[in-house]
Amino acid sequence: MMSQGHSCVLVYFLVFTSQVREGERGRLSERERERERERDRKQAGSGPTYKRCLVFLLSAFLFCPPFASDLRLYLHRMSWQSYIDSLKTADQSGLVPVNEAAICGIAPGQESVWVSTPGLSSITAEEIKKLSGDRSGFGQHGVYIGGQRCRLIRDQMDTDPIFALDLKTAADADGNAYGICVGKSKTAVVIVKGTKDASGGQLSSKVFTVVSHLRKSNM
Repeated sequence: MMSQGHSCVLVYFLVFTSQVREGERGRLSERERERERERDRKQAGSGPTYKRCLVFLLSAFLFCPPFASDLRLYLHRMSWQSYIDSLKTADQSGLVPVNEAAICGIAPGQESVWVSTPGLSSITAEEIKKLSGDRSGFGQHGVYIGGQRCRLIRDQMDTDPIFALDLKTAADADGNAYGICVGKSKTAVVIVKGTKDASGGQLSSKVFTVVSHLRKSNM
């Protein structure tokens, strides 16, 4: 359903379009008007009038709250989506080892999920803080990811060039436990949860590729 704010922008846009068109045509002779109509039909939206309208609409979304924050958030998420897509591709075995994936920002006070698949969307800021901070208690107490308790398998998050943490979920109702690998770049943690048959090596390889790229990009 369209919000009141979106409705207002749409009304202003339509009024603006109408005024521009009438203003331009008021200055034209009948022959020029016919030429302009023909040009509009051929260009199908590429003429100067439509460009001005497009600039108006984009300006409304970029600089008028609440559109600005929503659009920036959308663009930020889309910029990270390609990494999620990469994580969920097949590896050298021809199989897709990653079932769920997430990338979370780790800046102090701004810990949050930037982009994720549905299964890891419930990761909390507190969980992110623990993953990127003091992990000394993981061996004894484990750690939670998305509300699911995991036990520590291997902690090499401070080891260059690995920067990864290997975990295993507690068994579910069917007795299945899943591997989880968490990699850390300079600004984020990359989290993947494997399929039932995925090995820890397959998951860590996927995470290593993305984390290495982010670190080389100073991200």
